[in-house]
Amino acid sequence: MMDESVAPSNTPPCNAVYDGSNYYYLPWSNEKPCVCVESYWENIAFRLEPLNALLRIIDRLVSIAARADTCSVFVWLQSTL
Repeated sequence: MMDESVAPSNTPPCNAVYDGSNYYYLPWSNEKPCVCVESYWENIAFRLEPLNALLRIIDRLVSIAARADTCSVFVWLQSTL
């Protein structure tokens, strides 16, 4: 039974070119089929935002450590907390 909410295909049916072990292409010549693909993706922003914040903190700490010696970084960390 066909899904009636979907328009019927105007693309002529044909088999893919097959050499016995691999499929290569569909022989449509100058015909250009139109395909509508809908997709829905889950929202993962709640996972990415904290990760991005942690990565920014790491980058900041690395740049501070590169500019100063280790002792002064620990002093700076204690003063900011």
